[in-house]
Amino acid sequence: MESDCFTRERIVELIAAAMKGELGDRQEELERWLNAREENRKFFEALREESFRRENLLAYGRFDSRKDWRRVDPARRARRRVGRWAAAAAVVAVVAGAAWLIRGEPREARVMATATEVLPGTYKARLILEDGQSLVLGAGGDSTGMLPEGVTRENDARLLYRETSEGATWHALEVPRGGEYRLELSDGTLITLNADSRIRYPSRFEGEERRVELEGEAFFDVTRQEGRPFVVVNERARVRVLGTSFNLKAYPNETLQATLLAGRVTVDCGTESVAILPGEQLTWDGRGWSVRQVDVTPYIAWRERRFVFNDELLEEVLGKLERWYDINVYIRYPSLKEIRYTGNLPKYEDIDKVLHLLELAARVHFNLSGRTLFVEKE
Repeated sequence: MESDCFTRERIVELIAAAMKGELGDRQEELERWLNAREENRKFFEALREESFRRENLLAYGRFDSRKDWRRVDPARRARRRVGRWAAAAAVVAVVAGAAWLIRGEPREARVMATATEVLPGTYKARLILEDGQSLVLGAGGDSTGMLPEGVTRENDARLLYRETSEGATWHALEVPRGGEYRLELSDGTLITLNADSRIRYPSRFEGEERRVELEGEAFFDVTRQEGRPFVVVNERARVRVLGTSFNLKAYPNETLQATLLAGRVTVDCGTESVAILPGEQLTWDGRGWSVRQVDVTPYIAWRERRFVFNDELLEEVLGKLERWYDINVYIRYPSLKEIRYTGNLPKYEDIDKVLHLLELAARVHFNLSGRTLFVEKE
């Protein structure tokens, strides 16, 4: 069989079977593909490298092809042949993050040529002082602005506060779309802010509680101070902790999510107060709340510059890309919003590689024009 007789679908299916040790009588077919081109074998060997498996395929064994395909694209459940290869693609391509899974150029006009370069996010933020003065932080930030006493910058990625004798003043740190930034408060609490987020906090804590205000998403690693709780206030909820690690997603017009890694958190939702334990997540949509046990990995992966999806709707997946790449997404057909993804992707430098993987997994079609991403049926 010649190499050009191997369809992309069949190659993905063979690699998926090899990864799971289920090749059987297809071993000879895989060998023909490996022998057809030297780069085929090099790529396959790279997939088998221990470091690659450790970094990108740890979650592989948890996925069942047929089951996951039902989640990836419910509209195609009855199409068995397509289901087999696309499920394999979802596991090998999406979980592994192998943008170069199928060699060759992307099909013509998959992503429209554009003069606007869409770059991934980076560390950047704006610090606003109580007197209205503002400083741009991050690479290429305002190196001439004077930071207040006790405040320093570290590696263009982190702002540090230390206790001083000065009275407390309120500061705000704003992270734009396409950005991310870290903050260490005067009590040692560490905060990582996601794109399109804003936090307001005092330069030093005074009084019986340590209070900050958040809009957007942040991960908190709170320093324990007995009898002095740390409180995160949002217009929809109030989170109260002592020493703990948790993620709070509180973007306007989105369901609020509090996900706990360690410690204990109490969340005031409306007129009720709800306690959550490690491995639990509280969601609050403004009308009602629920608490469930979750795998916390998908909800904190953004800190490590990865996109992790666990049975997430296409609209939610693209929302993450929208903030990280500072683009606007337009989904042309409502039915596409029902597609679900489960997978793990690095935040590639090239958005085209991410879009290619999402297309491969769910048979959608992306057109990027300027900073607008149009999502269509394939």
